[in-house]
Amino acid sequence: MKIVISSILLGILLSTTAHAQTSRQIQGSDIQNLGITATGSTTARSLADRAADIINGKDFGMVCNGTIDDGSALNAAIAAAEANGKKVVLPAGTCVIDASSLAIVINKPVTIQGQGMWGTILSLKSGSINPLFTVSVTTLTFNPSSGEPAQIAISDLQIISPNRSDASGQSVAHGIMLINQVSHYHATRVFLSNVLLGGVPGDGLRCGGTQGGGTGGFDGWVEAHGVIIQYPGGIGYNSNSCTDGRWFGGEIAGTAGTNDGLLLAGTSSMIFDGVNLYSNGGYDVEIYQSDKTVISNSTLDLTNYANLEVNLIAGQRVDIIGSTLRWASAQSNLFYGNIDVSSSNAGNVYLTADIFPTPASSPSSNKPLNNVHIIAGNTGFVYVGDATRFDLGPLGTAGITNDTAHLVPAGVGLSCSGTPTSSFASINGIVTHC
Repeated sequence: MKIVISSILLGILLSTTAHAQTSRQIQGSDIQNLGITATGSTTARSLADRAADIINGKDFGMVCNGTIDDGSALNAAIAAAEANGKKVVLPAGTCVIDASSLAIVINKPVTIQGQGMWGTILSLKSGSINPLFTVSVTTLTFNPSSGEPAQIAISDLQIISPNRSDASGQSVAHGIMLINQVSHYHATRVFLSNVLLGGVPGDGLRCGGTQGGGTGGFDGWVEAHGVIIQYPGGIGYNSNSCTDGRWFGGEIAGTAGTNDGLLLAGTSSMIFDGVNLYSNGGYDVEIYQSDKTVISNSTLDLTNYANLEVNLIAGQRVDIIGSTLRWASAQSNLFYGNIDVSSSNAGNVYLTADIFPTPASSPSSNKPLNNVHIIAGNTGFVYVGDATRFDLGPLGTAGITNDTAHLVPAGVGLSCSGTPTSSFASINGIVTHC
């Protein structure tokens, strides 16, 4: 009996010793070369090879504890991903980025993904003068082997600043800036998904311009899904001479002062669907010499000025489809319309199945002077489509518009509420009183 027990104990001892030796070996330098075959696969790969599939910010020193500057580590991780065509995964937490001297410039195709809009927070340190991300397309051209345009994807994170009214000169500290042009048409595609840009000193998203070495417009297009821009120090989305854009869901907001929520200048084709657009300061949306803009199923509200300001050249157009414009001219001394058409405008505005209410429950100072304010000198037209409804309110003494010659109520079911003094009686006989 003693011999049997001793044999068992000896076997356990030998097994434990062998396991300890194996553990010591695995914990040593050979672990990175340990081959593992994934379940269902056929080829063994080393742990080092597997770990390198995705670039992890932590592997480059990102801590994201809200105190340590993670800017250099983030920049290094992006550079490694660009060099190898891989994705960058950022850790959860608050990652402080000191952009007072550091400029994080993306100039090759890359995907940057955080741990969710509320998981990964990239916080511009007070005193930063550079954008958190700058996409520069001077070297970001078509893939010569496939002919496909370069693509940049940023998702599942937020970019904020602890002080949007930082020291003077902070207007260049945008959340994301897209700059420069190349000879190829549509050379760059930028995808933004589940991103929040909040309270940065400059614009939330800046497309085009000369900051950071920019040479004008941005040759490419932006597609955004569920992106939120809230209360930046500058304009919410400042699109200056950008090629195209698609924005689905989310919201774009300006802030105090005279900054717009959305400014489109010299753009080609822009679509905004299901977006909440507003500005406490400037216009909700200001469109200047842009080829074609479509705003559908969206809400434009809460602005000191007009919900929509239009100034186009001949042949350009704006389509407002199934959207709500409300609470314009929030300051009692600023009498704008829901839609203001500039005196120098030569393009057309198309309103189809839209509602422009000014609720009776809103303060009297939130009543625009006109639903559509067409300023004398304009040579374009505003086309009113089917089932468009106007709601003027007590300040609407000037009626629907003060340039009726350029308002075309071509649709049916047009209706108005409120007690303005003018009427549509002389315009095609569609509405006899409004």
